[in-house]
Amino acid sequence: MLDKKCMSVFETLKSLSTDNNYKVITVEELQVHLKGYSATTIKQCMDTLTRMGYISIKFNEDDTYCYSIIKKQTKQELAKEKPSNNKLMYLFVALASFVGSFLAFLLFVLIF
Repeated sequence: MLDKKCMSVFETLKSLSTDNNYKVITVEELQVHLKGYSATTIKQCMDTLTRMGYISIKFNEDDTYCYSIIKKQTKQELAKEKPSNNKLMYLFVALASFVGSFLAFLLFVLIF
């Protein structure tokens, strides 16, 4: 799981990278987009993102990174997008079984 700082670095990298190709960026460029982040914090987040498989770094020279996005969405984004219809489905099944048993009871009472 990514912390808030690494998540915001990942979101910034993802917004700057429009395709699946490698993109060259400097730490100074990232600091422009991420106000208040130090160079060491950004470097640590880049290492964390690489280690966790979110980005691929082709080279890293003097605060310059050549990166590509590997994971398009984080687990949090996937959880937000996936609507939960399970409650509605269970409610429908419970209602259908109740109505079915009620009709069976009425049929039983009318026949006998």
